[in-house]
Amino acid sequence: MSEQQFLGYSRERLPEESPFDLSTDGLCCLVMTLDSRKANTLNEMHNTDAFISGMVIVTSGECSNVQMAGPFGSLDEAFEYSRIEHGAIRFHSKPEFI
Repeated sequence: MSEQQFLGYSRERLPEESPFDLSTDGLCCLVMTLDSRKANTLNEMHNTDAFISGMVIVTSGECSNVQMAGPFGSLDEAFEYSRIEHGAIRFHSKPEFI
């Protein structure tokens, strides 16, 4: 399974804001599925083997104080958690260009 990332926002997109911009205004969390590299990194950081590719986690906070929740069984569960715990009302994935 490939990694997927969605930025969670606590506000709607402004009319003049491009749908392709990854704004930090209103950014409240990050929802992501783990690829094997990220799962291995988390396992090393937490001295565990609990993280595996395909798991879904939610992170929030500043670079020096990142909080993590999960794993969740699906993206939908993580989105719902993000809505309740972080006030996320919309999610934006990184645009992919061919």
